Amino acid sequence: MLRAIRRIFVLLIVAAIAGGVLLAVTTRPKLDDTDRDVRTTWSALRAPLATRYDDLGQLNAAMAAAGRRVEVASEIDDALKSWNRNGSDVNTQISAANELEGLGTRIVAIAAASPRFSASKAVVDAVNHYQQSAPSRTLIDRFNTNVDRSNALRDGVLRRVVANVLQHQDHPHFAA
Repeated sequence: MLRAIRRIFVLLIVAAIAGGVLLAVTTRPKLDDTDRDVRTTWSALRAPLATRYDDLGQLNAAMAAAGRRVEVASEIDDALKSWNRNGSDVNTQISAANELEGLGTRIVAIAAASPRFSASKAVVDAVNHYQQSAPSRTLIDRFNTNVDRSNALRDGVLRRVVANVLQHQDHPHFAA
């Protein structure tokens, strides 16, 4: 009886290992494909964002030249430095872009609420230029759809374990 239990236990362990290997072998190509799709669509989105964040820097400078440096200005400077020094890690780039989008929203609201900034043609022009430089909704939606597809492959306990072992991380969405 004890011998039979040992054999069943060994068979269960072998089956679990074989199942894990099979799951890893079948999941890895899908993870690689969806991660590549995320990187590809991010590259297409990154180019217009680089222009947009240059415009954000110009808006920040125009507001400083209009006579007052607002609190969010140094945060924008720091976030722009972070954006410009980001390497090839897509998740780090996305996080930096999301931070810049939030700061851009804040500085536009400050410019709109301030009579001094609203009276400055340079600030108004910089605000308009920044707002018009938003990437197309199609690019953003395509990117976020690929993020959803990629992250969905990590749903479930076993798939998440496999993704972690293979060093595939969840990707953040671009929030514009």
